Amino acid sequence: MLKKLISIYKGWWLWALDNKESRDLMETRMPLCNLCPNKIKLTNTCKECGCFLPAKTRVKDEQCPIDLW
Repeated sequence: MLKKLISIYKGWWLWALDNKESRDLMETRMPLCNLCPNKIKLTNTCKECGCFLPAKTRVKDEQCPIDLW
C-alpha cells in the first residue's frame, strides 16, 4: 500500500514539474492509453486502476494494468 502511495505521489510530482525525461516517457505511453477502451476520456483516468493517466504514464516503474505498456 505504501509503495502504491509513493508511486502516485511521484506521478503527480513529475506531472507538475514536467521534466523532459518524464514527458518523453508519457509521450510514448499516452497514445496507447488513448486507444484503450478502459480510458475514461472525460477525466483522463483508467477504469482498471483509477489512476490519472498523464501522471501515471510519467513514472518509469509504473505499468499498465492490462499490459499495454
